[in-house]
Amino acid sequence: MSKRVVLTGATGLIGKALCKKLIERGDTPVVITRDPVQARGMTFIKEFVKWDYKDPKPILKKLEGASAFVNLAGASVAERWSELYKLVILNSRVQTTNALIHAISLLEEKPKVLISSSATGFYGNTGDEEFDETGVKGEGFLADVCDAWEKTALQAEGHGVPVSIVRTGVVLSPDGGALKKMIPPFKYMVGGTLGAGTQWMSWIHIDDIVRLYLHLIDNPQPGVFNGVAPTPVTMDVFVFLLGKALKKPSLMRVPGFVLRIMFGEMASTILDSQKVIPAYTEKSGFLYHFPELDDAFANLLK
Repeated sequence: MSKRVVLTGATGLIGKALCKKLIERGDTPVVITRDPVQARGMTFIKEFVKWDYKDPKPILKKLEGASAFVNLAGASVAERWSELYKLVILNSRVQTTNALIHAISLLEEKPKVLISSSATGFYGNTGDEEFDETGVKGEGFLADVCDAWEKTALQAEGHGVPVSIVRTGVVLSPDGGALKKMIPPFKYMVGGTLGAGTQWMSWIHIDDIVRLYLHLIDNPQPGVFNGVAPTPVTMDVFVFLLGKALKKPSLMRVPGFVLRIMFGEMASTILDSQKVIPAYTEKSGFLYHFPELDDAFANLLK
């Protein structure tokens, strides 16, 4: 039976890929947005809903009867963080999620689940310690943002809607994100490690993160699910395997202080160590197609 799935943040890397998969399997993604011009670049989407986050009443008919709400909205963190841009990062997540909860509260027929994105940044800098979904909140700006974001999403439970939180790691895709930025230096023979190289990276193939969202849409269940592969690697291993897949050397190293000069506080997203595993994700019955990094690279870079 086909499903109607309401999405925010559908123009992002995960959102676009998820919409395509929903359509492929016969479901109907309903994209709600404040910027229909940008959204209409996704020509494969048939239903766009423009809304004012302060007043969801005019669009409620479009949202009634949806099987699931998927909340992916949020400004990119891959920009230099001025104090003003920090507010943009926070507000783009919390305010959008608040508006979504308000809309849910007004619906006569509630969705079976709200799946709300978060990030492994919740755990902060974990060093060499391994964290699963029971890990406590860490320190730092992104940890605070994720905490506020998740607490806002969990308000849907007060309206009888189960909430699944997906804490996503580094999503690997040739179409965007970290991998797309890392490939060009390798092509010019200057690829290599960023920072000390000993920091852990929790990564996931784009197909697997999309499949995790589909899994939670089809099997509604409350809780936190780490959107990462079960095999985190250090930065040194990551760039070695990337160079191997590209048949290019990985000899260069960009020191951490250079990254901090270039990117300011945002460099923490590269230099912090996050050794995160998906214990609850695997317990939920989800099966990975790409649990190993070399297989992921072989697929993505073929």
